[in-house]
Amino acid sequence: MARTYGSLAEYLAATGQTQEALADALGISQPAISGYVAGHRMPRPALALRLSKHTGVPVEALMRARVGNVA
Repeated sequence: MARTYGSLAEYLAATGQTQEALADALGISQPAISGYVAGHRMPRPALALRLSKHTGVPVEALMRARVGNVA
């Protein structure tokens, strides 16, 4: 069974993967990954599913932003 991580930051720290490498693997930009890690942006649902499958971070955790009243 694949390991589950609580956040993208936890995944990156545990695996030693860089934001750039993750972005390259998913075909998106590193600044987008940075925004998701910082909680300033949320991925669109289709990308959240791809991120979850690749990283083991639950979609629910990926869809939580720390901006405004969005939870």
